[in-house]
Amino acid sequence: MITKTRLIKLTQQLISIDSQNPPGDEYCIAGFVKRYLEILGLRTKIYEFKKRRSNVVAYIKGRNKKHSLLITPHLDTVPAGRNWRFKPFYAKIYKGKLYGLGATDCKGNLACALEAIKSLVLPQYNNVTFLQSRNVRVA
Repeated sequence: MITKTRLIKLTQQLISIDSQNPPGDEYCIAGFVKRYLEILGLRTKIYEFKKRRSNVVAYIKGRNKKHSLLITPHLDTVPAGRNWRFKPFYAKIYKGKLYGLGATDCKGNLACALEAIKSLVLPQYNNVTFLQSRNVRVA
């Protein structure tokens, strides 16, 4: 079951990991995601097309062999730029909203995907594949 508190904490953890593109360096956040999924029992592997340009693939077999679910968020964000009201990597909650680089694109989505996997893996009815793509941004 997904809980709001756990989801917010996970989103904050992800926002605190710098994965701006450009310049493009998903190594640290890929490692975080890999460890998170391994704890849930998924088989994981990191692929790099270039040094520190990391992709995470994770898989777990379910009891239902006819149905699979593919989840494909991305790890990179746009560059932070300037003029932030709050620090871009702090993930501050202000007036009920979470502020930080990637809160909506795509660290918040990534946190939702990871929490969804957590809730799906426990009953393990279907196959679940997590394919994280990098380099969604084109400079």
